[in-house]
Amino acid sequence: MLDAVRDGARRPEITQNLSRTIVVEGGPTKLECKVSGTPVPDVRWLKDRRSLGDDVSYEMTCEEDELYTLCISATYAEHAGWYSCVARNDVGTAITEAKLTVERMYCISAVHLTYSS
Repeated sequence: MLDAVRDGARRPEITQNLSRTIVVEGGPTKLECKVSGTPVPDVRWLKDRRSLGDDVSYEMTCEEDELYTLCISATYAEHAGWYSCVARNDVGTAITEAKLTVERMYCISAVHLTYSS
């Protein structure tokens, strides 16, 4: 590991943390953070400390400017919880986490009655 440090390696650093997010059920969600490090860190997403793995309800992307994004196209109650972005490379680990709250939208129907005599 000392060779990696001498070669300019830097442990991962979270340069933009995840933010607490509140969404209305059924709507899209986007969680974003920025991560730097040399070599480029391996980034994993967790929900409630469990790997998201290959869950098809999530889309994970990385932009050239070190922006890592987790998208949910339609968010439901089961998506609520604590999300973590874990970045690892040969010289360290960095973690950011935030809570996703999913609120239900309630529709109240109003009935208009007209009386005629």
